[in-house]
Amino acid sequence: MSPRAAWRDPRLWAGDRVHPSPIGHQRLATQVAHLLGLHTPAPRAPELEAAPQPSKWAQAVADEIEWWREHAAPHIARWATGASRRELVVPKWSVPVRPASTFPWLDVAPTERSATI
Repeated sequence: MSPRAAWRDPRLWAGDRVHPSPIGHQRLATQVAHLLGLHTPAPRAPELEAAPQPSKWAQAVADEIEWWREHAAPHIARWATGASRRELVVPKWSVPVRPASTFPWLDVAPTERSATI
């Protein structure tokens, strides 16, 4: 089985189809550890149980519509309206804050630069 085909099982993915499920995270961590040479078992673990029977056509269409409504449409709407653009986010403080210089128990002496900011 090719590495790509190993990830086609829908049980490895969360409902949004973008993020791995808990089983997917385990498989991903195993593969990364194997690639890093951490002497882990082959990246087959964790094993999945037998795949569920394919759903009927009507159920598959209903599932697809639900996914579009729950995940894709809100994302597209945020993108289209610019609601998720990070450059529009206003900073909490307009001046950088150096809290370490205000806590004497951290034993950090304020620098000349941080005292002027």
